[in-house]
Amino acid sequence: MGTEKRVRREMSEWRRLVALYEASGLNQNAFCAREGISANTFRIWKERLKAEGKAGKPAPTFVELTPPGRPEAGPWAVEVELPHGIVLRMRG
Repeated sequence: MGTEKRVRREMSEWRRLVALYEASGLNQNAFCAREGISANTFRIWKERLKAEGKAGKPAPTFVELTPPGRPEAGPWAVEVELPHGIVLRMRG
């Protein structure tokens, strides 16, 4: 049995690693060996970020949608925190 400790990384760290890989000129196995990360886990995250179209791009911090012709309402009525730090807020 190995004594390797699992490291949990945030999505932002995987974005950074994918961008670093793309600029490295190395193949995936060599890059993962150099960084000390699992090649399989790296491949999964690289594909996930590619599918989301977010590899190397930060997510928008805030986007407010207001229906046309409707003035701003009062404070937030509902707030839902989604995975990966996304927060959805709705006015009442």
